[in-house]
Amino acid sequence: MKINCVHYISTFLPLTEIWIYNQVKNLNYFKAIIIARHEKNSILFPYDSIFNLRKKGNFFYLLNIGISKLFGFIPFFYSTCKNTNAKILHVHFGYNGIKFLRLKKVLKIPLVCSFYGTDAFKYPFAAKNNAKKLVKLFHNADAILALGPYMTKSLIELGCPSEKIIIHHLGINTQSIYFKERSINKNKPIKFVMASSFVEKKGVDICLNALALLKNKLNFTVDIIGDGILKEEIKALIFKLDLNDKIILHGYKPYGFVLKMAYNSDAFLQASRTSTQNDKEGTPMVFVDVMATGLPVISTKHSDIPEIVEDGETGFLAEENSIDSFAAKIMEFVNNADRIPAISMNCRKKVEQDFCAKRQAFKLENIYARLIKS
Repeated sequence: MKINCVHYISTFLPLTEIWIYNQVKNLNYFKAIIIARHEKNSILFPYDSIFNLRKKGNFFYLLNIGISKLFGFIPFFYSTCKNTNAKILHVHFGYNGIKFLRLKKVLKIPLVCSFYGTDAFKYPFAAKNNAKKLVKLFHNADAILALGPYMTKSLIELGCPSEKIIIHHLGINTQSIYFKERSINKNKPIKFVMASSFVEKKGVDICLNALALLKNKLNFTVDIIGDGILKEEIKALIFKLDLNDKIILHGYKPYGFVLKMAYNSDAFLQASRTSTQNDKEGTPMVFVDVMATGLPVISTKHSDIPEIVEDGETGFLAEENSIDSFAAKIMEFVNNADRIPAISMNCRKKVEQDFCAKRQAFKLENIYARLIKS
């Protein structure tokens, strides 16, 4: 019989968080019980054990929120954990973990909290007491999951005991993604693809400016998948740089569309950087998705991106926030056509080794088992 593990995701599930779905779906010895405040995209992310607070109706929802102000936890979540005999609580995102310390104490079960990026870098400095709240989480949680050494260092600097941090990569279903070896046909335009939210840390403007430097020496097209608060600025920049005839904006698209575009592209571009509000990447899972198809990535030496992309081996890494460096890495990719098939194969091997969802789920279950036993 499987052991029940309750996972809290505030909204189950945004299109941009498919990696959480991969975590819960690939558990073998544990059964993930989802508790959430809201639910969306249920057709794309079907799951049979979701306890959605909002689905209970507005009165029940508001009553639970009100009671939580007094007792420090939402009664509906407490009763779900008790009724399912949950043995461990896994909260996604650090700022959510803070809210579950009281429930952990009442239930007397281990608490695991996963950090993903914004919660480790932007959130601690976004308000006066946020860093103090995280320290409380660090000292009361049983395990803190980080995505790589850069994030680990940052969490330690924020006050997390190093012995509580476990580097745990996210995963994708590699068996459902076939490999296609890439090569460059110099007689055809180079096909680049980008896929991200239009926010500062994704560096879309860096990519566009770098491409503008190359437009007279390189024949290329760019498909951009995504949307966000900087959409109008990005559209204006495309016009200003005279790149309209080379770029197609697709808006947000489902996971399958991203993979389809990856198979029809020569390289993936994303010039990630630290935002003015200290927002940073974790390990962008879209890199892992496209690399599984064999697509090389051109990105930056930012945060834990080097955990995925190895410069010269699985892609090319420019200096962060440098248009010239990013343009140079694009040209390094183009000028090393003979190496692209090997780099393409390296991409697939890297994903299979470090980011296979089944392997990572097995490692996660070992973490759960150790905490329950202790």
